[in-house]
Amino acid sequence: MTTSTQTWKKMKFADFVDTNPKSTLKKDNEYAFIPMELVDGVSKNPTSFYTKKFTGGGSRFSNGDTVFARITPCLENGKIAQIKDLPEGVGFGSTEFFVFRCKEGISDRDFVYYLSRTDEVRSPAIKSMVGASGRQRADKSVVEGLDILAPSIADQRRISDVLSTYDNLIENNTQRIRVLDQMSQAIYGEYFAAIVEGVAEKNFPKGWKAENLYDVADIKMGFAFKANQFNEEQQGLRTVRIRDILSGVATTYTTEEVDHSYLVKKGDFLIGMDGIFHMNHWQDEDALLVQRVCRVRPKNERMRAYLALSLMKPIKHFEATLMGATVAHLGSRHLEELFIAIPDSSFDQKLEYLNMLLDSKLQYSYQNKTLRKTRDLLIPKLVTGEIKI
Repeated sequence: MTTSTQTWKKMKFADFVDTNPKSTLKKDNEYAFIPMELVDGVSKNPTSFYTKKFTGGGSRFSNGDTVFARITPCLENGKIAQIKDLPEGVGFGSTEFFVFRCKEGISDRDFVYYLSRTDEVRSPAIKSMVGASGRQRADKSVVEGLDILAPSIADQRRISDVLSTYDNLIENNTQRIRVLDQMSQAIYGEYFAAIVEGVAEKNFPKGWKAENLYDVADIKMGFAFKANQFNEEQQGLRTVRIRDILSGVATTYTTEEVDHSYLVKKGDFLIGMDGIFHMNHWQDEDALLVQRVCRVRPKNERMRAYLALSLMKPIKHFEATLMGATVAHLGSRHLEELFIAIPDSSFDQKLEYLNMLLDSKLQYSYQNKTLRKTRDLLIPKLVTGEIKI
């Protein structure tokens, strides 16, 4: 059986989904909490969550609900995700989410997620934004008043099954990436971590040495681009902003011309320098480094993976110690304090193995990028009935 739009019904979005439905949480109990930063705009589900005491504020949701960013620039950046695997079945998150829930017998929860990603929903929401510059929010009544063409439940599920195939492959690759990260951490912990701990006291084996970070890597701080030249229409070159580090994918472009020394290439190690100091290897195509993002590029190829692993603990130490009443800021003066333990040649094989694990991770990340691109091309065509299955 194939889908046929002849049986689809025109209805209001509010008749198709419940917006900001009730989820019961007990005050002062701990639940899964999902801030905006854990919705990356490219993954179906939030990248993670953490546990936090519920005091009464924030959006509330249940497994299967879709969270939809209502504030600029998060909505423009596609920060939309389906909630999954909450331990208590319910949780809470940023106040800047709308929450969409399927209606029994009318809508399928996966279809609601995919529909919310289309321009049929996002574009009117973006156009409805009101408020002070930089803090504009979508109008809930505009979203609820949208006219949509709703497939039958059976058609919704067929469409969702096709699109979920891509997301399941992405999730499988993401799990492989997690395993590769765990393997890298285990190897680093077994062979290097204890020795690296002795760098400050210069207490390490014969043949090893300690070198300043700036002597073993090229460090580049991001450029202060003009905000009015950023765009989401893929005009100019990609840019790497703090919010892009974890996903490894660029969503914002700039038409401003800058020196090529600000280019970030696939595999470069990046550090976010405000708030939570996110770290990751870049996984997308060439992009431009934006202010408050730092690129660390080892001068010796054998150090590609090892250098990143060596930086994790000291950077997180800075994050913990610099955090105060205001947002923590990491600067070049902090990086200049860091010394890296350089292994002798007897560890070359283990360093190469770490590089091999990193390359495998980047390969799976590239596959995910291709899968997401195909999925995102299919979503509007399937959800609107342009392509029948």
